[in-house]
Amino acid sequence: IELMRQSCAIAESALHDMEQAIRPGISENELLAIFWHRVLALGGEHCFTRLIVSGHKTNPWFHEADGKLVELGDLVAIDTDMIGPECYVCDISRTFLCGDAASAAQKETYKVAHDFVHGCMELIKPGLAFSDFVARCPPLPAAYREQAYGVIVHGIGTDDESPNVPLPGDPYTEMPDGEFQENMVVAVECYAGKVGAQDGVKLEDEVWVSADGPVVLSLYPYDAKLLD
Repeated sequence: IELMRQSCAIAESALHDMEQAIRPGISENELLAIFWHRVLALGGEHCFTRLIVSGHKTNPWFHEADGKLVELGDLVAIDTDMIGPECYVCDISRTFLCGDAASAAQKETYKVAHDFVHGCMELIKPGLAFSDFVARCPPLPAAYREQAYGVIVHGIGTDDESPNVPLPGDPYTEMPDGEFQENMVVAVECYAGKVGAQDGVKLEDEVWVSADGPVVLSLYPYDAKLLD
C-alpha cells in the first residue's frame, strides 16, 4: 500500500507539471513528454499508454497523443497508466480546461463523470459483492451511456488487474464472482461523452479497501473551473 501511495505521489507530481504547461499552441506530444519526464526523473519506470488528448480527440475516448495542438477552450484529458518504483502502478485520470471559461456543456459532462466516480467510491467496503456494488452504483444519464467506459472498477497492483467490474449492460466484460476484500486496491473510473459532442471527460481514482471503508489514495485535485 505504501509503495502504491508513492507511485501516486510521483504521478501527481507529473500531473502538476503537465497541467501547468497546458496552453494554446502546445502539442499533445509535448504534454506527454513533460509528464513522462517527471515520472522518470522521480524514479518511475514507464507508462504503458499515450493517453493524453485534447479538444475533439477527447470524444470518443482512446485516441492517443500526437502532434495536435491544444486550442483555447479545449479540454485536455489524461490517463496516467504509470509504472512507478518497485513496479507498482498508478492508474488515475484527470481532465483539465485550457483557459478560464468552461462552456455549459463541458461543465455538465465533467459533473456527470465526477458524480459517478464519487458515488461509486463511496459504496466500496469489504464484504460487498461485486454484483451488489453494481446494482447500487448511480446511473449514468441516458445520453452518456452509448460511449460509456465499460468497466467501473478494476484491480491495481503491478499492472491493471482483476477484478474487472463492468457497467450494467456492457457486452464485453463478464460480471466476476466475489466481493471486495480488505486491502484490495482498485481503480474507479468513468468516461462521459455524448455521441457527436465536441468534448468528453475521463476521471479515475485509486481506492484502498480498508477495514473502515474506502480510502482514496489518489489526491490530485479536480479542475475547479469545470466544477463551479
